[in-house]
Amino acid sequence: MGMYDYVKIDKELLPLTDEQKAKIPDNPGWQTKDIQHRYDGGQLDTFYLSKDSIKVGIFVEDGMPIKDFEFTGDIIFYTGIGEHGSPGYEWMKFLATYKRSKLIEIERVNE
Repeated sequence: MGMYDYVKIDKELLPLTDEQKAKIPDNPGWQTKDIQHRYDGGQLDTFYLSKDSIKVGIFVEDGMPIKDFEFTGDIIFYTGIGEHGSPGYEWMKFLATYKRSKLIEIERVNE
């Protein structure tokens, strides 16, 4: 299994019901392998997705600068919600399409 980066996104942007959104914690650990970008030193990155921009920062160090990130393409991000193996566990996977770092759409790609 290769390295992945982290994604932070406001759950209100996700195409989910209010009930489904309520199950998602503030930082559920969204992950992606779809964005190729590295700071010097090969650190894991955190991508901050919003409607109007994408920003990037180094995951492992608090206080590191967050920079604007120009991106056009699709980003698949995913995480498990709840305790794996429990009846309430849910795998969530989304496809976000960006053009010049502006969100075009997000769709859930698993149900």
